Amino acid sequence: MLASLVLGLVIPRHEIVYGSPIPTDLSYTSAQAFLSAVSSGMMALAAIIFSVAFIVAQYSATAYTPRLTVELSKNTTQFHALGLFIATFTFSLCALLWIDRGGSQTVPSISIVLVAILAIASLVALAFMVRNFQALNISLVLRDIGAKGRRTLAQDAANRVGTILPANAEVVSSLATRAVVTYHGEPMTIADYDFSGLIARARANNAIIVLENAVGDVFVKGSTVLSVRGGSIASPEQLERFVMIATARTFANDPEFALRLFVDIAIRALSPAINDPTTAVQSLDQIEDYLVRVGTGDIPTGYVGDDDGALCVVYPAPAWEDFLNLAFNEIRFYGRSSVQVQRRLRAALQSLAQIIQDPKRRAAISAYQQRLEQGLDPSLDAADVALARRADRHGLGGATS
Repeated sequence: MLASLVLGLVIPRHEIVYGSPIPTDLSYTSAQAFLSAVSSGMMALAAIIFSVAFIVAQYSATAYTPRLTVELSKNTTQFHALGLFIATFTFSLCALLWIDRGGSQTVPSISIVLVAILAIASLVALAFMVRNFQALNISLVLRDIGAKGRRTLAQDAANRVGTILPANAEVVSSLATRAVVTYHGEPMTIADYDFSGLIARARANNAIIVLENAVGDVFVKGSTVLSVRGGSIASPEQLERFVMIATARTFANDPEFALRLFVDIAIRALSPAINDPTTAVQSLDQIEDYLVRVGTGDIPTGYVGDDDGALCVVYPAPAWEDFLNLAFNEIRFYGRSSVQVQRRLRAALQSLAQIIQDPKRRAAISAYQQRLEQGLDPSLDAADVALARRADRHGLGGATS
């Protein structure tokens, strides 16, 4: 936008004063009509397109989840398109001022060509924006959330620092607390922890740093950010720079956020106002894949050591049971009267039990299967209960077991 304003003031003036190197047979009246049409059309186009974009964004927040709008707003295509539309309007308007300047009947031909190029580029941007509206299809939305969640899991595994030690709460609780750092700002969400920096400070001072909140939690005034146990760290408040905060949860190093979005979409679809169990089933497809990746990988214990195995940082880490509860509890509750959802839940749990080999995690899956058996809506008749207790990956209509 700024470049179009500067060039719009410089290029047409230069052409009129020093002459245009490109000859043209275009009359000044035709040039005026062309530039007027482009400038007026660009503003109308921008207004229409972005009105539609805002309506679509509002619809996605209502139909899916408000937390999804934060991710949708990160799509830069709409911002580039807006800049291009306004740049085309600005440059064509500036060029229009130099048509028939002082009754000279001159036409700045280079400016006319640039306006034509900008108009064509604006149409291309419009095509990309219309294509992006397709991304709001529920299948594509779920797939995009799944892709970002899987990248988070892979990044979390790749960036894990030091040795993940077995849980040993007794060691930490037996140490004296040397310092406590509290939060004094406005409510903000924990976006990430710099474990490398925390480990280095803990190792240099022979201390253990205890983080009181997990990534995704919200700090409010008076919240404990961290505590220092064992050794002493000068100016412990400086450790706050290793705690990154943001206005809302993000995918960065928050492996539970993708599940939160899947569940939000599913339970909203199961609300009486929408009553769309098929969308809940589609969410469960992604949830099952996500849990397989979590359950077959290494889940952090929350105890992090240095390269020598000395305990340095303790933080709240979700266990396998936490992932299971987050993934299924709300869907199980709100979908207890939906035969389709109950069947898909059973299929997901059966699949997890077959794929995941860790005995403790398999035991948690078995326990959850028992909870599912006991959680059917009592209003269902015997035939519906029998139907709901048969696993079906389609929910209804697929092969059952």
